[in-house]
Amino acid sequence: MLGSPRGAAAPSAASEGDAITNDPVAEGAPVDRSHPAPQPSAPAPDSPAPDAPAPAPDAPAPAPDAAASDGPPAARTRRTGWIVAVALLAVGAIALAVGLVLLLLQLQTMQERLDEQDQRIQEQQDRIEEQDELIEQKETFGAAMQELLNTAARFETVDVGGLVPQGHLTYLAANAWRHRHDAAGLDRDIADVATATADLAKQLSDAQAAASANASGSAYETVLDELGSGFVTTSIDDADTLCGEDVAGCVVSADPRVVHIDAADDAMPYMSDWLRTGVAYHEFAHVLQVTNPEPTEVALSAFGGDLETMADCFALTYLDGWSLDHRVWVSANQYWDVTLGYGHVCDEPQRQAVRDWHAQLGYVSQPVSQ
Repeated sequence: MLGSPRGAAAPSAASEGDAITNDPVAEGAPVDRSHPAPQPSAPAPDSPAPDAPAPAPDAPAPAPDAAASDGPPAARTRRTGWIVAVALLAVGAIALAVGLVLLLLQLQTMQERLDEQDQRIQEQQDRIEEQDELIEQKETFGAAMQELLNTAARFETVDVGGLVPQGHLTYLAANAWRHRHDAAGLDRDIADVATATADLAKQLSDAQAAASANASGSAYETVLDELGSGFVTTSIDDADTLCGEDVAGCVVSADPRVVHIDAADDAMPYMSDWLRTGVAYHEFAHVLQVTNPEPTEVALSAFGGDLETMADCFALTYLDGWSLDHRVWVSANQYWDVTLGYGHVCDEPQRQAVRDWHAQLGYVSQPVSQ
């Protein structure tokens, strides 16, 4: 059938082989039949019934991406998730780094505190060791000082004064007190005390050797060694010139432990060992006067300040049988009348003054405190 009258009913269902298109063809327009018409597809199960009216010819076609509207939003969601995850990881890494930094700072602070504690402990240990060393040094100094005092005490039987420097002993003890917190200072003090002890010990040994020998071979030296315990030296020389006057013997204050005997007088025919003994006693009194100045000054008041009459009184008091005037027989019919001394025979009060003076002489041990 070539055509349908106007106003005819809707066309019936297309037969097999006919094509149905949405594009209307104008009535009477030529139709291109050069290509076969597309084959119709089977209607979808939900397609409208065959007799349903066809869509309007000018209905707009669906948008090209309408069917795929679910694809791109899913991709955007995945990208957003990755960004969030990365951000969270970055935040976590930063938090972890901050935590590690804080932890390291805390560890460093703790280590510094431990180091400070160790330093304080070491300083305390050093102070303890220093205190221990000081205690040991103080004990060493105390022992050395006691040895010095014991050595000095051996001079107590010696009448000659000035042998023990008491002021120096006190000075050494005071030094140790000043250096009680100074280890190096205490070491020096210990050495100084040892030196002082050695000096005193040498004096004692030298005196002992001198007392056991008689270099001059004279009676003077025998007596003076006994009286002076070896600390007084006898020198037979030109005493007249040395002392500036005619004397049998003399003592010079610049060197009071040496008794000078005039050789010319000693060679006189009347000179005997008994007279030499008396002269030695007189000169020894001068040794004691010079080496013990303070008690001597007090005792001199009993002699009007005269050192010579006091020395004569010493010989008269301590040498039994001694007198100032002597008759010396040199042969059966020849003698010498000899006067030794200064002509004054002391009375009993003066002799007691000499005894009191003599009892104060020499070294007396004294306590030494730090």
